[in-house]
Amino acid sequence: MVDVTTPTNFWSRERSIIWVTVAILLAATLYFRNTSGIFFHYPDEFKLPIAGPLDRLFKFLAQDLAIGPVQLSTITRAMSATLGAPLDFFGTWLSEGTYVMLPGGSEIELSQLPWLPIAAVLVFLCYWLGGWHPAILAFATLSFSFVFGLWASTMTTLVSVTFAVLFSVIIGLVLGIGASRNAFLSKCLEPFYDALQTIPVFSYLAIILVFFGFGAVTALIATVIFAVAPMAKLTELSLRQIPNSIEELASVTGCTFFQRLFWVQLPTARHGILLGLNQVTMLSLSMVIIASIIGAGGLGNDVLRGLKSLRLAEALLAGLAISFIAITIDRTLRSWSDSSSQARTAHGSRSTTLAFIFGFVALTALSYSVNALHYPPDRGIFDVSSLANKVTSVGTSAGPSILVSARDVFVTWILVPFRDFFTGLPWLPSTLLVGSIGFLFATRAVAVLSTLLLVAIAALGLWDKAMLSLYLVTLSLIVAFSIALPLGLLIGLNKRAYAAMEVVTDVIQTLPSFIYLIPIVVVFGAGDFPALIAIVTYLLAPILRYNAHAIKQVAASGLDEVADMSGCSFWQRLFLVYLPVAKPQLLLGINQALMLGFSMLVITALVGSRGLEETTLVAIAQVKPGIGLLAGLGIAALAIIMDRLLRGLNREVEA
Repeated sequence: MVDVTTPTNFWSRERSIIWVTVAILLAATLYFRNTSGIFFHYPDEFKLPIAGPLDRLFKFLAQDLAIGPVQLSTITRAMSATLGAPLDFFGTWLSEGTYVMLPGGSEIELSQLPWLPIAAVLVFLCYWLGGWHPAILAFATLSFSFVFGLWASTMTTLVSVTFAVLFSVIIGLVLGIGASRNAFLSKCLEPFYDALQTIPVFSYLAIILVFFGFGAVTALIATVIFAVAPMAKLTELSLRQIPNSIEELASVTGCTFFQRLFWVQLPTARHGILLGLNQVTMLSLSMVIIASIIGAGGLGNDVLRGLKSLRLAEALLAGLAISFIAITIDRTLRSWSDSSSQARTAHGSRSTTLAFIFGFVALTALSYSVNALHYPPDRGIFDVSSLANKVTSVGTSAGPSILVSARDVFVTWILVPFRDFFTGLPWLPSTLLVGSIGFLFATRAVAVLSTLLLVAIAALGLWDKAMLSLYLVTLSLIVAFSIALPLGLLIGLNKRAYAAMEVVTDVIQTLPSFIYLIPIVVVFGAGDFPALIAIVTYLLAPILRYNAHAIKQVAASGLDEVADMSGCSFWQRLFLVYLPVAKPQLLLGINQALMLGFSMLVITALVGSRGLEETTLVAIAQVKPGIGLLAGLGIAALAIIMDRLLRGLNREVEA
């Protein structure tokens, strides 16, 4: 991995030379915009046509490769059947009922599990782990699913997420334990973790599709790949931070390897491991809708179906259910991690457990005798479709008179000129310019890495598409920061507003990103503008959090009172105190939002954005893993370049 921990220490003459070089390259970039020739277009004869060979390679591996007498396709089909059996069994048993094959060939019908005992188990589990607040959240979430007819989809989603979390935790623990004991393994795994968290899921989804086809197993594998990195990294970090005195005590008492691991190390690293479990769960839930594209079903399928048909009510309610599940699990795991052993013992006391078991048996017996307590309603108790249709019609009728006019002004004067600027950038001067900026603000290694990545994008024939992706993320980031900066200032100085902001940003960050597209597409249609609005909405939460927190810290540090005693006006305090002191955290918020912006790109391709994200989506539809992988790597390369440059700029500010 590239070392970006220390900024470049130029002596003044060398730094002046770099500044001059940057100025010359900037002028060259502007001069060669929208021209012809080698400076603008990468020569076609030097482009690397490797997408086709990659497609053929993956298809050969999936269909024709044999390991001895056994074909790889036979192995993947066996893996798919093995992993898919428990998923299908529990998913159908909880949602609609299933059959069990006996050795003699006969079948036993298992009716759908009653909803009331299942709800009781889930609520009690949240209470046992975290106390009353998570239990109340669980009750509210399950009630929401029941009332609006989402019970079956919720059960399917919970089963798929549970299996994904289980596999991710096991793999993450094994990798984290191994990396904590072997520095070489840790260094080898680190670039893989970075790649998994920056490459869009759709890119390796196309590869998995070639081997396993459409279905829940492919979604499970993609989710595990996407979610395993935080678990492994946090496990490794937590184990490395165990004090030497504890390790020495375990050695003195004669513990074996497994005794030391399970009795000493893992319990000591409990908080970090539970944080990893929380991250894995949140990432698995964020994959629910993407997984539905390849046949996973559940709430994600409800959202996707509503989005395609523009049925606002269905998509919004299913998305809210996913969000409520995420919030409930997050709060439960946080409480479990933070609570003392005494509190956990009180939640899970013997009398409480026995009382629950007695109640569970009674509820189960009652549910099998009363159909209303056994089978949940299919369509929900409340019909909100008519209300949603009215809201949609009002939105579409008000749109042309107000919102669409504002859109036209923004598109004409800001979006189109910004897009034309990026799409007109010549590849060679722009690449050298970015490399020089890397020398100036980061490290030589970052400069070389940035230059090589941009050359690779051009050589693979992805330059034009990459610039479309870069322009959309950059403009979204600028708009989001322009909104979040003044809001963050006001919220950071007001305790009530800060508390309300935390609730709102929690909902925004847990609500599936697909949901943002629904009302936007209804009002504005498809294209770059609704894609930009969706990304801006998604980025507002992290930027606003960082901005408000930074301003709150400055106000709490006492500098605000010093400024008042000095007779500073509001604007003097803003530009001489708040912004200069909070600048590192503001830049950190921009950096975090930037990575989230790139992760949103593939989703915006559903509403018409045309950069590398469109290429990855088309690759899935056409099952072309080669071009999908290259386009995903292109998005990851852009994210890495921007991330490293912003990190260098942040260190320059702090220095």
